[in-house]
Amino acid sequence: MLDTENHVQAHEDTDATPCPPRTPGELLLDTQLIDRTVAELGHIELHHGLHKAVAIGRCLLRNFFEGDADAYHSRSRRHRSFRDLAKRKDLPFSASTLRVSIAVLVQLEQLPEDLAWKLTVRHHRALLPIVDINVKTDLARKVVMNRVTVRDLEAEVSELAETIPKKNRGGRPRLPELVKRLRKMSSTLEFADLSETDPHLLLENFELSELRSIHDQIESHLALVRQALDVHPAPGSPV
Repeated sequence: MLDTENHVQAHEDTDATPCPPRTPGELLLDTQLIDRTVAELGHIELHHGLHKAVAIGRCLLRNFFEGDADAYHSRSRRHRSFRDLAKRKDLPFSASTLRVSIAVLVQLEQLPEDLAWKLTVRHHRALLPIVDINVKTDLARKVVMNRVTVRDLEAEVSELAETIPKKNRGGRPRLPELVKRLRKMSSTLEFADLSETDPHLLLENFELSELRSIHDQIESHLALVRQALDVHPAPGSPV
């Protein structure tokens, strides 16, 4: 059976271009926003079935991403308030339920309305790995017309996935560890203001051996970045 969680995660890791503008609570932790969301989700807990998943998805997109699913896909991994929401002990749903609910909401809006609302949440989850909207729609129609069980749908989706090249299954290939570390470093330094930072602050918080190790690691990363820039110089630069 296909791993729905991995599919949702892969889809979230896809970088949208151009990047959407900053969303509420993205850069700075907004505890009031998180408190309000937890309260809203508490009321949604009383819903049932597909209506519950849709209500969760809409609540999260509205509060953290201004209702924009593209902003969620490109920003959720670095959205501070959204990430902290999952850490709340009074959160009525698991973090995976939050992610899957958004994925189900997006899928429901992709499918014809007369089909989408006749599927159960479990049927929707089984369809998530299918990227091709036409294939997804055909499967949904088959479920409704023939009353296909969730287990049978999962089996058919799994069989279809075996015939689709991995590069066409949606999401992006797993990034090399070095690339992920460089992106994380870039994201960390993006908003760091070093103009007025006293170097003695580093000496107060690190041993000299630690600073030398950090220096050497950064230098090795910079050397690789320079090599990449030399291979592909910027437009207009001398070759």
